[in-house]
Amino acid sequence: MLNGPAPYTGRTFVREGRLRIGHPEALQNTPALELSEGAVLDVTPVPGFTWAGTRTLSGLGRVEGGLTLQNGGILAPGLTN
Repeated sequence: MLNGPAPYTGRTFVREGRLRIGHPEALQNTPALELSEGAVLDVTPVPGFTWAGTRTLSGLGRVEGGLTLQNGGILAPGLTN
């Protein structure tokens, strides 16, 4: 579980399993997050989790919990690198 801002500034890849978010700013420093097939981004511990700014959320995985995509954010289901 990420309980505070991640200590890195690069892209985040969740290849398998579950990345559980426990803090509203846990992913604030990542410009993009990609979920591989079967991977889960779990934002249930943070009601109203917001994906802010001009960042990309992509992949074949799934999101559990409520996620708000702010103006400028990119949601790209199916897009993988």
